[in-house]
Amino acid sequence: MGDTKRIVIPYKPRPYQQKLEEGLWGYRFLTAVCHRRFGKTVAAAIWLIKEALAGGSDFRGYYIAPNQKQAKRVVWSYFKTFLANFGNLVGFNETELRIDMPNGGQIFLVGSENVEALRGIYIDASVMDEMASWVNSSYAFYEVLYPAMQDRQGKALIIGTVKGLDMFFDFYKLGQDDQFPEWNSVIFKASETGIFTDDQLRQMRILMERKTPGSFDREMECNFFAKTSEVLITPEEYYQALERKLAPGATRHHPLIYGYDPGYTIDPASLVKRKGPVMFKPIRLKNKDSIYQADFLYEEYLKDKPQFIYIDAGQGEGVITRLRSKGLEHVVIPVWFNGHSPKPSCANKRAYMYLEYKNWLGWGSVPDDDGLLKQSTNQLLDKADTSNRIKLMNKRKIAELIGGSPNDSDSAALTFAGGGIEQLSLENDVRSASSSEEAIQIIMSQMNSEQGYDPNNYLNRES
Repeated sequence: MGDTKRIVIPYKPRPYQQKLEEGLWGYRFLTAVCHRRFGKTVAAAIWLIKEALAGGSDFRGYYIAPNQKQAKRVVWSYFKTFLANFGNLVGFNETELRIDMPNGGQIFLVGSENVEALRGIYIDASVMDEMASWVNSSYAFYEVLYPAMQDRQGKALIIGTVKGLDMFFDFYKLGQDDQFPEWNSVIFKASETGIFTDDQLRQMRILMERKTPGSFDREMECNFFAKTSEVLITPEEYYQALERKLAPGATRHHPLIYGYDPGYTIDPASLVKRKGPVMFKPIRLKNKDSIYQADFLYEEYLKDKPQFIYIDAGQGEGVITRLRSKGLEHVVIPVWFNGHSPKPSCANKRAYMYLEYKNWLGWGSVPDDDGLLKQSTNQLLDKADTSNRIKLMNKRKIAELIGGSPNDSDSAALTFAGGGIEQLSLENDVRSASSSEEAIQIIMSQMNSEQGYDPNNYLNRES
C-alpha cells in the first residue's frame, strides 16, 4: 500500500474562531454574534469546507450573503485560498459561483435577492451571513431555506454584527431559549477576544463615537441595546417603559384611544389600544377583508367605547366607510401618514406621531410584545430632509430590515395622532360637529383633500 498524500488547508484558527465552530457541536443552528474584524467570514468558510469534505458525493452547501456580488467579493477568494492545495481535485465555476469538491459535493455562493432560485433544493449545511441586511429575511428563511433543510436535517451557521433588534436578534434569542433545543447562540465582544489591544479599542471608540454615537458599543461590544442616533426610538427607551410600574388608578382619568392599521395579504392588520400611560398588546387580524375588519372594530368599540379610533387612511378607506355607516362618524378619524405635521420639526404626520410615541415612552408603560418592540425600535431616521426636520425611512427599507411591514408600531403611533397636550384640528372638528351628517362631511372632505398614498405602492412611500 503506497503512501497517502496529506493535503493541508492553510488555516490556523484563533481561539475564539475555534470556539465559534465548537458552538455548533450538538446543535443544528448556531447564531454567532461577532464584533467587527473578528474573522467570522473566514471561520464560516472553513466550517463549510469541512462539512463538504465530510459529506457525501451529493452534499450541497450554501454560503448566503445579502447579495451575490457581496458573496463573491467577500468570500470567494477565501475558498480559493483554503482549497488551493487540492489542485485539480477542486473545480471553481466562476459563472455559477460553484465549488466542486473532491468527493463530488458542491458549495454554492448565493445572494438573498435571488432566494426563490433555492426553492425545491435541499441543504446539508449553510452559512447565513449578515441576515439583517437580506432582502425580506423573514420570508427567505421561513418560506424557502428552512423547509429546504428539513429532508436531511441540514445545519446553519448564522453570522453577523449587531445592527439593532432585527431578525438576527430574534435568532440570537432562539439560541438562549430552552424551548428550541436545536438552536445555540454565542457572542464575541471585542473587549473579550483579545484581537485588539486596550489602546486600539480606546482609539476605535473615540473615532467611531465621533461619527455615530453608540456605534462602538453596538458593533464592537455586540450590544443589541446600544443607544444610537440612527433610530428615533431606542431599545433602552422601550425597555424602560416595559419595566415601568404604574400606580393603581393611573389610567382612571384618561380616555381610551384606538390606533388601527389595516392589513390585507402578507402583513396582518393591527389594533393597539392605549389608555393614557398604558398601552396594551396588539390584536392582529390576518387575511381579513375590509368588511370583516370593520365589523371586528365595531364589536371592540361596543365593548370598550373608546373616545377615538385613528385609522391609517391610505389602506383603510373601506374600513372607515363601513364604520361610518354604523354610526361612528364622531369616533373614527382617518389619518394620512404623509400628511401635514402639527409640529414644524417633523417632516410629516408619521414622523409627528412617532415622535409623540417616543416622548410618551418617558412616562408610559408598554406591553411585553416582541413584534411591537422590534418594529418600534427599528424606525430608522432619514437624514435626507433638507429642512433638518425629523423624517423616517420609507416603509420598504424598514420592512426589509424587520421582515415585514411595521403594522404594530404604526398602530401604536396612531394612538398619538391627536398629539399629547395639543389635539389635531380634525379631531376637534369631528367631535364638535352638530350632526352625523356634518361629521361625515368633515371626514370626507379631509379624505378627499389629502392625497395620502397609492395602496398598491404602500411600502415605497416616503411617509
